[in-house]
Amino acid sequence: MNRFVRNLLAGKFVELIHTGSFRASTGPVTLTDEHLQQIVEDYNKEFRVGTLTVGHPPKLLWGEINNGERPAHGVLAEVKKLGDVLYGRFENLTEEIKADLRAGKWVNRSAELSRKLPETGRAYITGLA
Repeated sequence: MNRFVRNLLAGKFVELIHTGSFRASTGPVTLTDEHLQQIVEDYNKEFRVGTLTVGHPPKLLWGEINNGERPAHGVLAEVKKLGDVLYGRFENLTEEIKADLRAGKWVNRSAELSRKLPETGRAYITGLA
């Protein structure tokens, strides 16, 4: 079991995403230090909760949020930024996802972000797949 999985299961902070340029399903994306800091400042699980899910929807578009089509296997409780990395701490993991994690079924992970949340017009962390 790798450190990411151990920390996720223990309710500790895990790496979600870092600054840099990425290839998203909608094209190239660049995340700056300012983007990550803004995401930390804006994240509020009472306003819009981030979720732990298995896989992205077939046609994930920036701005799409888990609308219940994919079961949430955990809740993003809080986020923090250290250096150029955004970390998150999940809680209320389902027994199903815990068993899958322990069995090594989750070999990759991918942060889910909204480029422009409709309510704020700013980037927002919506989950981890």
